[in-house]
Amino acid sequence: MPHDGWRFMLPYYIAAYKAGTRDVPIPQEGLVYWYRRTPKGSCSDGGTTCSPPGYPQQFPPQQCVDDAVYVTSLSNSDAEVEISIGGQVVGKGAVKKGAALFSAPFNGKEGPVTVKLIKNGKPVIQGTGEKISNSCPDNLTNWNAWVGVAK
Repeated sequence: MPHDGWRFMLPYYIAAYKAGTRDVPIPQEGLVYWYRRTPKGSCSDGGTTCSPPGYPQQFPPQQCVDDAVYVTSLSNSDAEVEISIGGQVVGKGAVKKGAALFSAPFNGKEGPVTVKLIKNGKPVIQGTGEKISNSCPDNLTNWNAWVGVAK
């Protein structure tokens, strides 16, 4: 599962940290999006827990994760983010200038994930990621996030 997409946000967050404020220029507009490709209830958890080793209580991951697509937008102006799964919009909402987090639940949808950054009613950035599916190789849920970047 690729995780390289999270690096796209680093220049902004490093600049904000050094400046001591989130009000710094966006180096490059874009969307970073991540999700698990299998809903949490589709397959066996394989004995995975969401508690650290040695922790007295071991919780199954189904109690600790949400079936959702998460998007961080990096935008030089207020905008909207739209998330679709299999061609159906599952979430759309306003995001502020700068870095903003938006998410939408799977709600049983399957198919490729598409994210859009919309300004003045028109998509200006769009990306499509791996599909979400209820099928499981080896009958195990992969708890790893798939990460994509649209710029």
